Amino acid sequence: MLFVNAFSSSRMRMSLLARRRSDDSYVLFVKGADEVIGNLALEERSTTHLRTMCNRMAASGLRVLMVAKRELGLKECKAYIKRYNTIQGMVQGRDDALLALAGAMEKKLTIVGVTGIEDKLQARVSETIQTIRDASIRLWMLTGDKLTTANTIAFNTNLLSQSQRILYVRTQAMFAHSEEEQLQSMEQEMRLFRDMLLQTLERFGKNAKGEGSSSTSSSSSSQHQQQPEFALVVTGPALKLILGGKDQELEPAASPEAKRVLIDLAKYCAVVIACRVSPYQKAQLVQLVRTDVDTGALTLAIGDGANDVPMLQKAHIGVGINGHEGMQVGGWVVGWTILRLFCESDTSIRPWIAWGRQAGRQRTTATWLRTWANA
Repeated sequence: MLFVNAFSSSRMRMSLLARRRSDDSYVLFVKGADEVIGNLALEERSTTHLRTMCNRMAASGLRVLMVAKRELGLKECKAYIKRYNTIQGMVQGRDDALLALAGAMEKKLTIVGVTGIEDKLQARVSETIQTIRDASIRLWMLTGDKLTTANTIAFNTNLLSQSQRILYVRTQAMFAHSEEEQLQSMEQEMRLFRDMLLQTLERFGKNAKGEGSSSTSSSSSSQHQQQPEFALVVTGPALKLILGGKDQELEPAASPEAKRVLIDLAKYCAVVIACRVSPYQKAQLVQLVRTDVDTGALTLAIGDGANDVPMLQKAHIGVGINGHEGMQVGGWVVGWTILRLFCESDTSIRPWIAWGRQAGRQRTTATWLRTWANA
């Protein structure tokens, strides 16, 4: 192995350059998101059946990666090695130069195959999520998985259900539309969904701000009607068009109008899922909740990987779960580190929620009495 083009959340792939000992030939191996590697393939026709296979594996809840390679000549390879060594000696602009080098190498690829890895969930995930939702705690799932995988996991864990009305906000890469046209289309779709959402809430006795509940003196027919739930599923590329910003620093929204509509939807939706998001976008969404969606809310972020660190640091409370990858979280999270989110036995999480609520009330009462005693 000669050198590695490291993984980047913006590129969603990594590669390594290796030399075969048998004939001293050079080959570049690349792995990453299937929609990215497929677009870099030499023959797009050969990726059709592989894309179908990726969608099938993702529908089963597997994390899908596509593997490709590129044969390099001796002259071309030596030029890349020389360029790489020069970049390593740079003091300024090294990261941008490495990205440019990786982009020049990772093209005209030959697809080798696809992999599907099961990210096994802990026991009693569905029951725990349902208990948390019953406690009026709103859940947002921020993941780097593709839309199909995130959607399958959400349904399997009862985060989404067939009774919910779900809006999918995503870009249409298959159509040759400009970013402005796609942004206008998404904004129009979000506005229509928001108007329908508000009309539905009004029919069920909700005011325009979503406060209060149905009157206890309502008719018997309305009592039997169940309050509809709404969910929002948004992809990383769509968030990039709506919120804008770079990978390392927060910037003003690319479209303030679309951002305003997105915030309105997030206020009313019981569940929000963001898929194919970068670590920066995870932190961006947590900041969005704190500053725009609900300024009085207390945010708790839970993650188990190094990609979750920016999100955990942006939340009021960051909790890292130790695991094979989660060992990287403990040293970076300003908050708590735990072994698992809940017990795998028959113990319910409900007593813990009740205990936390009661402890909060007791501390509030003690603080209030202490303040007046010293007045």
